[in-house]
Amino acid sequence: MRDVEIPNWLKGLPLAPEFRPTDTEFADPIAYISKIEKKASAFGICKVIPPLPKPSKKYVLANINKSLSKCPELGSDVILSDACSSSKTDNGDKGNDGEAWAVFTTRQQELGQSARRTKGSVQPQPSTVHKQVWQSGEVYTLEQFESKSKAFARSQLGMVKEVSPLLIEAMFWKAASEKP
Repeated sequence: MRDVEIPNWLKGLPLAPEFRPTDTEFADPIAYISKIEKKASAFGICKVIPPLPKPSKKYVLANINKSLSKCPELGSDVILSDACSSSKTDNGDKGNDGEAWAVFTTRQQELGQSARRTKGSVQPQPSTVHKQVWQSGEVYTLEQFESKSKAFARSQLGMVKEVSPLLIEAMFWKAASEKP
């Protein structure tokens, strides 16, 4: 694993609150969110963990593939047969029990604010500055993206099984600050 120093500003940030509603409370999610809004808004973010059993990975992937295959945002420039070619089995059939694998394009978003120098001092740009979001042109199936994600994690983290969220966040902000 790479040596990453966790910045003091990151160590000092409070954790976002987690809320675990009961079945009764979560029967009306909007009412529940309204109920916790005041407490959660002090942090700017929160995590609501529904009182539902976690669905199987197979179920989740099947539903995501169905949703992505119906998604018009892929655009006319995405050639599904080319994007899915690496997910075909040896006999030429597509995986997923005869269904075509859904594909998606990745997107990259600029992070943070640029600082500008004025007579030797550094001043942040106004908060109204919007960073550009664009499609990278990379087209993946979920399985291809998961494979690439796991390879990246191995290259960055080695074989460490338990990695703290704080370390992951420190690595994220380090990478974001080093990006040209």
